[in-house]
Amino acid sequence: MTGGVATKADMTELRGNMDARLSRIATDLLWIKRIGGVIVALLAVPIIRDLLSALN
Repeated sequence: MTGGVATKADMTELRGNMDARLSRIATDLLWIKRIGGVIVALLAVPIIRDLLSALN
């Protein structure tokens, strides 16, 4: 029977590939959070400006 057992080298290679993919996913999620923050800030500025002008 050949090809049915993963060697230690196979597992090490797989772990390296998975670590690289997870790192890319984490980076993508960070960018999504930052873009979301910018959108929220852009939406909040007019609301805050209106509230401040109502107080005066």
